[in-house]
Amino acid sequence: MRDKPAVKADLNRINELWGSLLQEHGGPMLFGPFTVADAYFAPVVMRLKTYALPVSAEVQAYMDRVCQLSGIKAWMNDALAEKDFLDFEEPFRLAP
Repeated sequence: MRDKPAVKADLNRINELWGSLLQEHGGPMLFGPFTVADAYFAPVVMRLKTYALPVSAEVQAYMDRVCQLSGIKAWMNDALAEKDFLDFEEPFRLAP
């Protein structure tokens, strides 16, 4: 990340935002109970997890809770089971 100041700034912003919301509302989700905000940020959680980006312990615990939600588990399992290949959706797979 040393060569990616914009990524570092975005990551710091996410850590600050999520951390402050978790503290303000007492968790377990951003606004206490599960809300549309948690659903909205689920893809961001997946991206942070996939790239193993550094987050605070509090944010990591939140991400772990999001990943344990039944809807998120189903989403991840369905994605892993997907075997269809559509050229127009995955042009990088066609490159030599």
